[in-house]
Amino acid sequence: MIGLADNKLNVFTSTPITQDASASAYQIMSYFLLDETMAKRTNLIQSSDGKIQDIYSFFLEELKEFMKAELGNNLSTIVSNLLTRKIVKGIFMPIIYGKTLMSTASDLKDHLSHFITHKECFDVASVCFKFWKTKYQGMECLIRLIRHIGWIASARDCPVFYRVPYFTTVQDYMIMEAINIWVYDKLHKKRRRVTLRVSSSKRDRRKTEISTFVNFIHQRDAHIAMSVVEDMLFIGAPIYTVHDNFITTAQYSHYVPIIYSGVIRKMGPPLSILNEFSRVA
Repeated sequence: MIGLADNKLNVFTSTPITQDASASAYQIMSYFLLDETMAKRTNLIQSSDGKIQDIYSFFLEELKEFMKAELGNNLSTIVSNLLTRKIVKGIFMPIIYGKTLMSTASDLKDHLSHFITHKECFDVASVCFKFWKTKYQGMECLIRLIRHIGWIASARDCPVFYRVPYFTTVQDYMIMEAINIWVYDKLHKKRRRVTLRVSSSKRDRRKTEISTFVNFIHQRDAHIAMSVVEDMLFIGAPIYTVHDNFITTAQYSHYVPIIYSGVIRKMGPPLSILNEFSRVA
């Protein structure tokens, strides 16, 4: 910046720079699993060459190789040529939040139905799920572990508590029951039956199990974002965030990734967090 005129320097230091966490859910899971490879692929740890990595590009290339062994040569060649990062992200970003096989097959139909049959779309979706469970067993086990904690809490007739230093969230899903009521339709001058769904006194174990991991990750995500904002304000940096997308000026932009990774490290031992969650839930 040496030699810049004052007015140009002011423009430089006030220019907003946006930085987005790359696949934050996978970053958090890599931390809980102490998975160095995944941490590097999500830029939580800097790669040896210093370049920004893209987890979905890794998924894309690994999935293509996996399909060669799982699908027929003709089908695997067609699908591999059609697969894009966008399609892969549409599968593996929501898969950790409970995206189903049927939903994935439906999405693949939208992208590939002009080239392969509906049955083949289902076969490809099945291979995607097998790839996930085979290549990333640790993440699959972590998801199931946290889900089971939620199910046990619900089976004990208790809500699920998510606690971070800033706040506590209570998850308490109840089974919705259908109740029929009759109303009078003045326009057509006749009675009509209307079905309402109201909350019962029974806890919904299935919904609790499915939602527990999602809410666990989302609260950790929120806590990380709030902590980054707090640390940025502490050094006097302007900061604005939506979820884990941070905006600050060019002058302070280099602090964001340093503070972000530091906040995650300060969460504490992963096993202690899970043990505490299991006791609270």
